[in-house]
Amino acid sequence: MNKNLQKRFLCLMLAVTLIIGCVPLGCIRAKAADTVSVSGATYPDWIKKGGVFILKGTVRSSSNITSLTASLCDSDGKPVYSKTVYPNRTSYDLRGIDAAMRFDRLPENPYTYRVVAKNATGTYNVIVKAFTVYTGAKPGYVTLNTSRKYKLCVKEDSSMVVDIAASQATANVLAKKDVGQSTAGWYAESCGDGSYMLKNADTGLYLDVAHGYCVNGSNVWIWTKNGSNAQRWYFINDGGAYKIIAKNSHLTLSLQRSVVENKPNVDLWRDIKAAHQRFYLTEMQANTGSGDSGDSGSSPAPAASSLAVSGANQVPTLNTGQKYSLKGTITSNYPIKKVCAQILTSNGKCVVQKIIYPNATSVSLSGEIDRAMTFNTLPAGTYYYVVSAEDASGTGKTLIRQQFQVKAQEKKSKMLSINWNHIARIGNQAGRNRQGKSSNSCMCFALAYCRTILDGRVYSWSDFDYNRRNDQYNASGWFGKANYNSKTTRSRAVAFRAAYDSINSGKPAIFWVTGRRSTQHFVAVVGYQNVTSPDSLSAENFLIIDSAPGTTTRSAENMKKVGYSLKKNENKQYRYLVAR
Repeated sequence: MNKNLQKRFLCLMLAVTLIIGCVPLGCIRAKAADTVSVSGATYPDWIKKGGVFILKGTVRSSSNITSLTASLCDSDGKPVYSKTVYPNRTSYDLRGIDAAMRFDRLPENPYTYRVVAKNATGTYNVIVKAFTVYTGAKPGYVTLNTSRKYKLCVKEDSSMVVDIAASQATANVLAKKDVGQSTAGWYAESCGDGSYMLKNADTGLYLDVAHGYCVNGSNVWIWTKNGSNAQRWYFINDGGAYKIIAKNSHLTLSLQRSVVENKPNVDLWRDIKAAHQRFYLTEMQANTGSGDSGDSGSSPAPAASSLAVSGANQVPTLNTGQKYSLKGTITSNYPIKKVCAQILTSNGKCVVQKIIYPNATSVSLSGEIDRAMTFNTLPAGTYYYVVSAEDASGTGKTLIRQQFQVKAQEKKSKMLSINWNHIARIGNQAGRNRQGKSSNSCMCFALAYCRTILDGRVYSWSDFDYNRRNDQYNASGWFGKANYNSKTTRSRAVAFRAAYDSINSGKPAIFWVTGRRSTQHFVAVVGYQNVTSPDSLSAENFLIIDSAPGTTTRSAENMKKVGYSLKKNENKQYRYLVAR
């Protein structure tokens, strides 16, 4: 080959190399423009608890789908059910993951259905769809009148309204006292799908979920109009007040906490059916614009209500185990529909709650509510006693919010002075006789123990045998001769307190018990231990002398540890004896 031909050949090969070299570059550019889409998909919305939902749809990609993950996430964003597949092809039929998505096992709550696909160029959110699992009747959306301006009054305290912290985009949304401020006015704009956007009357900005987040605690602010699901809200009537649901997450518009300060933050949370998650729509003034109308969806402004509480006592510092009785009367010029009393921890967790529906204009706190507020069960710590009420006018208020302390109480123990040599001389019951009959002398022995402790001299069980046959198997206790009274009560607490008081006065008591040693038996109560409060006593607090065969007469035993509890008679009463 001559030199000219060689040069031409080399130039040709260089050109071919450059052409071939362009192919990978073209592929890279194609991948950079890769697309992932879904068609024919089904989207869950409202699913009755236990109901089945069938997933359909095809995910397509310009390059092979290396992995695809479908999940049902709870309101904290955590997957409840999840399935990952590795198609390694450009399309995937979502029916392949349908069996793993157990919609029928989800409890009542809001969720998010997510499908995430990966290919050579990145990760793509293919589907992000909020839905709710409900019980009872399916909630219906309310139609609002877009020619009206509303204020959103908090049901828990209708003097608080949804307002804004400032006038610029990203300004926080919070609840403030209603003083007629224009910033608390909102216009509803229909989105045509049952949802509405809420435009602030003062700024023209829209109620918006910050950054479009869709988990519990997502903040709410105002933002310029963009028509996204983060700006769309469903309204559901709940007894005259409204639950407001964010379309992007199905979470409920909520105060971050109960109305306890002047500016509680507004965010999203799963529906816990709390009064700080419900709002009254109160008309402010007409809008000059036009809009759809129909059922106005507006509850009338709550009529003037005198809902208040009087005569309430302040919860003092309590010792652990100490009972406390509430006083006070809630009154209104409307029937009081609901009263909720709570004991909350310092971080807002409810540990005791009682809700009543009196339908009366006056409710005493010293009745049913007082009995439910078990202050004596609280461990040491800081607490809040909170009472809120709602009357037929729609007015809801927090009437009482008191902080109080529960302090750890020193445990008390007391033992009567006992000459154990005297007790040993009394002895205990024999077993069964030759005829297999059990001894009936347990009360006689208990009375002998008690009188020996009280009088300082040794008595015999037979001294207190009413039948006076000197036969343990035919004995009958003679408590009158021992100067004791027999009492009955339907309350364990009364019997325990009587024994506690008796020990403190230096006198032993007697319990009728049942347990491992005997199904019906009398024991002498001679002391108590580890008592934090006389109002919260139990069997494990008491020390006894037991006359059952084979038991010790040298020391007292713990009633609970030996397996005894108070016994009921045929009238479902407990029996105990105390010295006169």
